[in-house]
This record gives sequence, structure tokens and C-alpha cells, in this order.
Amino acid sequence: MRPALLDPLFAPLSTLPGIGPKLGELFARLLGQESIEDCRVIDLVFHFPHSIVDRRNQPGIANAQQGVIVTITGRVDRHQPPPPGKSNMPYRVFLHDETGDIALTFFRAKGNWLEKALPIDETVVVSGKVDWFNGRASMVHPDYMARLTEADNVPLVEPVHGLTAGLTSRVLRKAVEAAVARVPHLPEWIDPPLAQRQ
Repeated sequence: MRPALLDPLFAPLSTLPGIGPKLGELFARLLGQESIEDCRVIDLVFHFPHSIVDRRNQPGIANAQQGVIVTITGRVDRHQPPPPGKSNMPYRVFLHDETGDIALTFFRAKGNWLEKALPIDETVVVSGKVDWFNGRASMVHPDYMARLTEADNVPLVEPVHGLTAGLTSRVLRKAVEAAVARVPHLPEWIDPPLAQRQ
């Protein structure tokens, strides 16, 4: 018989916030079940990551290496939207730190959204892969963007889980975090004198 302490782990997966019928189908497919009714919170707890993305590298813009994922804290200088009628051209946002400057490049982006996310003269944190072209640093579609006051929302070490079509890594990460939060604190099962000796 299962101890009552473990009951939260065996609750239906649909009890996690944000998992409704539509997402439920995707989670069922991900976890190899027929339907969301067959999925439990513990199934998601044991859906282990297969690797990590390390975003702790913060060398400054000028010291960022080609093709490496970095996290940069910088001040937004200006926005350069594509010319009118040229929606196939990128929208660029330029920012700088004490070492240099970088162009954040976005394709098919809504300008008003970028102006809100990256306001001019605001200090922001961005994370993604840096590319160098003609001696200038650029980052195409940063993985994360946040104002300095919200920098805690940028995970410095990000687990990478297996996915299924239609399920994004951010949605899965939120669900996994909610599932792990339900893991109870378990009492130590090793005999105390043995634990002290070893």
C-alpha cells in the first residue's frame, strides 16, 4: 500500500496548472500513454532531461566567441525596423555593454512587441548564440530577453527534455517545475547510526 505522503505524485497530470484537454493530448503522446487520464504527475517527474544548456557564460559582448551561447547584460541603444513594405528584411535592436555592442536580429517580428520588451535606454539581459559578421556581433532571435529587474526569469542552467510535435520546451519546463514542486520531503530511510558512521 502506498503511503499517503506520495499521493500528490499520483494525482492526474491534468491537475497541474495550464494542462487542459489540448495540451493534455500532447503530454499523453510525450509520456507514451493513450490519453491524459492515464498520465500521473510522477510520470512527468521521471521525464528526465537528456542534456542542459549552460547560459552561465557572461564574457561581455567583445569577448563572446563565435557560435557560443552567452548571456549578456547591456543597455538598449536603438531600434532599426525594416523599411516600409520590406517585411522580408530583419528588425534589429542594438545594445551595448562596457566591452562593445551587438545587434539583436529578428525576422517577421512585430515592432511594438519589441519596443515593449526592449525599451530604449533600458538595461536588459539577453541570452542566445552569438555570431560575428564583418567584425560585428549579432544574436538572431535570442532565446531569452528580460529587463534587468526580471533577470531571474533567465535560467542560467536550462534542462533540455525530449519533446513531441506541438509541445514547446517552455511549456514543458513549466509543467515539470510544477510537478517537481509536488515531490514531498521524504524522511531519511537509512538507520541514523549507519548514516553517522558512513
